[in-house]
Amino acid sequence: MDPLALLREFTMQNKAVTMEGDHLVFGTTRYHRSAPTALRTLGKGEFYALESLWFFLRHQTDSQAEYFRKCLDEKIKQVSLPDKAAVKQYLEGKSDSCNILDYAAYTAPQPEVLPEATFAPAVEEAEAMAVDDEEEERRRAAEAARSRALAASREAFLQILSDPRGVNEPKPPAKPREAAEGEGAAAGEAPAESAHHRAKLFVKEDREPTRRVVRRERRVRSRKSVLLSPTAASFPLVLQILEGFRKENERAIAEEERRKAAAVQREREGKGGRAAAAARVAAAEEARPGEAVKAVIIVPSSVTAMINMWNVRELLEENKFTPAMEKKQTAKAKETSIAVRHTFEDGSTAEFIVTDSPLKQPAAVLGAQWRNVAAAFVQGQTWQFKDWPMKSVVEVPNQTVKQWACMKLAFSKQRSKAHEVGVLMASFWSSLHAFLSKNKPHLLQRPPASEAAA
Repeated sequence: MDPLALLREFTMQNKAVTMEGDHLVFGTTRYHRSAPTALRTLGKGEFYALESLWFFLRHQTDSQAEYFRKCLDEKIKQVSLPDKAAVKQYLEGKSDSCNILDYAAYTAPQPEVLPEATFAPAVEEAEAMAVDDEEEERRRAAEAARSRALAASREAFLQILSDPRGVNEPKPPAKPREAAEGEGAAAGEAPAESAHHRAKLFVKEDREPTRRVVRRERRVRSRKSVLLSPTAASFPLVLQILEGFRKENERAIAEEERRKAAAVQREREGKGGRAAAAARVAAAEEARPGEAVKAVIIVPSSVTAMINMWNVRELLEENKFTPAMEKKQTAKAKETSIAVRHTFEDGSTAEFIVTDSPLKQPAAVLGAQWRNVAAAFVQGQTWQFKDWPMKSVVEVPNQTVKQWACMKLAFSKQRSKAHEVGVLMASFWSSLHAFLSKNKPHLLQRPPASEAAA
């Protein structure tokens, strides 16, 4: 058998061919490494040496540049690039013929048959090499599988970190044993692993490197050392984060209020509240084009009342409280009505008409629309609501102040407590805004979308 046929047979059967000195050993047969084969360069050149074909099979997966460099290092003639595909298919048994095969002008060299004693070490070495190759292949496959599992575990860990709920995954409620057994018998499949379970491999793999890093760390500063620093403390980043939280909370609260107001509106309209909705629409239509609907605030007409027409303007516009009797002594005359405009925290505004004689006001001032009444300061006597167009006492404050649906404002005559007036009025405007948003949104003027976004 010529060396080309022997090399093809060993390649197809995946048998080891070893290089011993200047000879290539095929079991009990060996040829000199420079022995010619029946394959010719480009089909018409020199015959390829046996070592060239053997070296090509061992390095067929290398790039052309790498293969060429190795051939130069080993001083072996390379298989030309146009012949590579044909040589590979023929030697691996994928093709029964080859376009560069020429047995007509070829003379096969004589092989050397090794004695059995000489052959035994070669066989053992070949078998050992085969075992080593199998172990190396298994090791590489195991490393590849571990790398894939580690990459999947890392992706699961990153997914946990990106979850807005945090890293504490809620445990699903336990199922009854009977139901669980029934489901397991029916499905016959293991439940899908959670992200936390898949991330365990990455956490375990990263634990020891993390410990080594932590052992080398040295704390430079802590929260206490920074706060105890003698220099002036400035935390612009912290303030920026807190400001972002505040704005986000304000937007969430405003959105929640709008959602609740819309839900209440839909509920009212669904339960026969269409008449009230139509009344609000009619009130909005009563305003002249370009003019907003004005809300009404009613104050007591009594001179002894804590808040009346004498001091209400200063209270609403400047957050200052002066007893009514003192204002009466310094003021020229009592106003019949007061126009006030207020801007709430969400940017919406409202225009108010303040009066203490709602039944005597002309239509031009009040619009003769009691539905535009937004608030009323009460003194504590029920006669204040005499002749008001309400169907029952339930629609006005109840019989005693403690049981009335009112917001209590406690003002002090002491000058030292004047700063508390601003706090009370801020609470008053906040409650009034919530009431208007829920019950009388037509009295509020929303800012344009561009200004709200800014």
